Amino acid sequence: MNGKLKVNSWVAVGEGCPIDYLVHGSDVVDFVFGGGPDNFEFGFDAEVLREFVKLADKALQEIDAQHVQDESDDTEPGGNELITTGGRKA
Repeated sequence: MNGKLKVNSWVAVGEGCPIDYLVHGSDVVDFVFGGGPDNFEFGFDAEVLREFVKLADKALQEIDAQHVQDESDDTEPGGNELITTGGRKA
């Protein structure tokens, strides 16, 4: 793969999307998203996949921290949930 990105693309993967993988030899894996004719395949060299997994873990930690922050923002100091109107906190 010469260490370069081959295609620039945008794909949204939603909850419930089937995901599978195919290992090719000792250093390449393809992840297959979706089913049928709309499949999207994403290929990684082993070392790039390791880096992606590290970044994915870091991203999940940030998402989880944001979720905790969002939950605490929706709660008054006494633990009561704030009432929201029109997408804004009351």
